[in-house]
Amino acid sequence: MPPAVSLIRETAALPGARSGDAQSERLAANGPINFGFRYLDKSFAATVTPGDGQARLTLRGLLGVVPFTAESAPVRAAVLTLLRTKDASGLGRFELAANHDVLMHGECEIGLPLGAAGIVAGAAEILLAGRKRIAAILAELREIPERPRHTESAADSISPES
Repeated sequence: MPPAVSLIRETAALPGARSGDAQSERLAANGPINFGFRYLDKSFAATVTPGDGQARLTLRGLLGVVPFTAESAPVRAAVLTLLRTKDASGLGRFELAANHDVLMHGECEIGLPLGAAGIVAGAAEILLAGRKRIAAILAELREIPERPRHTESAADSISPES
């Protein structure tokens, strides 16, 4: 079983200063930190952007694709209902893209000095706030019915007595 969360890449080094002032200067000089990870076997991309006295973590994830077939109408209705549900935490939002992708977006502030633990804690805060809806959406998307497949040809269905 894959881990619930796994880091898959890091595209910038974390600044290592200890004081808040030096940290702010180094973070501003280094620019955004971009990284990706997997949560519940779904890919997420994150960006930490410097600010005045704190940093902003922005998280984006693709949860799946809503099927638009006649067979999947109940799944589609359930997912769309989940997407319309309000999020009390205000940390994340869920939306349906024009190409039918189900996306999660989340943001939170991270205090300085910035380090890996603070970044991971911020990402965890966003994901934990939306975990019930993420789980419900993933459960619905797993319920997509298989399209019927014809296993026999028309010639196979004709009996010899006909």
